[in-house]
Amino acid sequence: MNSKRIAQLAAVFLLALVLWFSTDALKRYKSLPKKPIQNPEVPIIREDSIYKLTYNDKIVDLMQIQFLDYLNGELGMKEDDVFGGSLTKSYSYRDKWQYLHSFNKRIAKKGYDIRFFHRFALRARAALISYRILYEAPPALLQDLATLSPEPSLTEFKASLLKVIEDVTKLLYPWINPPFTSIAQMHMSFLSGPDVGIVITCGTKQFYMAKHLILTLREIWNINLPIEVFYSGEEDLHPSMIKSFNEMENVRAVNLLAYFYEETYFWSGWSVKPFAMLASRFRTVIFMDADILFFKNPLSILNTPQFLKTGTYFYRDRKKREDMFVKGTILLSGIAPHLSRYGRTLEYTNQDPKRYTTTHMMESGLVVMDKGRSGVLFSLLMAAKMNGVRERNWVLYRMTYGDKEAFWFSTELMRVPYYFNPSHGGVIGKTTKITSNAEGYTAVCGVWLLHIDQEGDPFWWNGGGVLRNRTASKDFDFEDFTHIATHRLEGSVNGNVWVSPGNGHCLNQTNEQVFKLTSEQQSLIEQYKDIFRYRIQEIPLN
Repeated sequence: MNSKRIAQLAAVFLLALVLWFSTDALKRYKSLPKKPIQNPEVPIIREDSIYKLTYNDKIVDLMQIQFLDYLNGELGMKEDDVFGGSLTKSYSYRDKWQYLHSFNKRIAKKGYDIRFFHRFALRARAALISYRILYEAPPALLQDLATLSPEPSLTEFKASLLKVIEDVTKLLYPWINPPFTSIAQMHMSFLSGPDVGIVITCGTKQFYMAKHLILTLREIWNINLPIEVFYSGEEDLHPSMIKSFNEMENVRAVNLLAYFYEETYFWSGWSVKPFAMLASRFRTVIFMDADILFFKNPLSILNTPQFLKTGTYFYRDRKKREDMFVKGTILLSGIAPHLSRYGRTLEYTNQDPKRYTTTHMMESGLVVMDKGRSGVLFSLLMAAKMNGVRERNWVLYRMTYGDKEAFWFSTELMRVPYYFNPSHGGVIGKTTKITSNAEGYTAVCGVWLLHIDQEGDPFWWNGGGVLRNRTASKDFDFEDFTHIATHRLEGSVNGNVWVSPGNGHCLNQTNEQVFKLTSEQQSLIEQYKDIFRYRIQEIPLN
């Protein structure tokens, strides 16, 4: 076969390949086998080897986080304002940059065992460092780094930074295309898209709660923000229910399988959350579980100094120690040998001797993230990667409970400032007499997890809203709440005891943190019940 014929065949093949990639992702999904291949088996491996770092890993880890702390403006910053805290007064990037840049270029295209999250983090940080220098660094810093680098010109230095970003994207996040051709294109789409919106993930079982949540946001809290309801194909959410969402004003049902199709086969349950947040067209995503309800307007989060400063707002889970999840705390301490100053204050990291250990840090029923900030976007990409099929089956879900810790693990590993609401999860339910180690205190029991706001007032709860049966589609049966128990960071440790007597989670709490619901709160709960009674109708599933 002559060279001309080979060239013609190659051109035809290339054209076919381009056309295949440019075809709508949903059409490709529908052409795939309906039953996916089995999830990859979990390999046999000593768990302690997953988080053991080499000496060189620790050295480069410190170089990366110091440089990111520098980019965050921490050199010379007041100590109380510092997030990372790795810099000394004499820190200079100039004597370390050439080695760090060479390392980033080398590691960006080098494969790794995905069970080792610290190797994942080294590559992800290499991309973030390169991205921030290329697109966000002041011209003087960009020029100085170019001078210190082996590339002979500023143009070639920029090209080397772009190559690091592209190589890491191919290695860690190949699934972003489609719909995004690059992280930069993804970032720009958020900067130019709708500023704020609400994202909910929903399957058929969650439909009635999700629709109820949307009606409460519209009618009780007068929130008119656009809402996207993500589902994973028609097997996940019935077409009649999809139609019902789309008929609601400023609500759009979105098939998540049309995005990131290389991960599509294996999405399930909790793992869809970070992917839905990435797929959303909103810059600032207010993610809500379908089964949450509010005591106060949720948009108040957007005005808190902590969100305005960091672009994130996270909530703490129940403060409980469960032996089966202790290995999650060990995992983090292994893969993050240089915790941030803020991270060291968290009880999950076991760094503060005044606070007893918890094996649950974050609750992901309400998560707020500003994807217009590059660090937050890269952290969300990492959280999604941690919830990929292999990463979650082989590491994350074996050592922690579900998706939730990935959100703050990723921000910590990426050295991106983040913030947790200053209280642990409490409970809304009824007072109950139980036997426990904290005699003399009142216990409040229920499966509903309560969160308070910065002022200490009840803010939101999840676990089924006002329903006793969260999957009910008609003849709704309601819970009669009478009390709440909060769990502030300050105050007596004695008495803050979670027990599970068989009727939910009971917080055996000091009396000063147990409250009877006010008449205003009871009236609000009654309004929530009325929306179920009079506004929610069963959808025929024909």
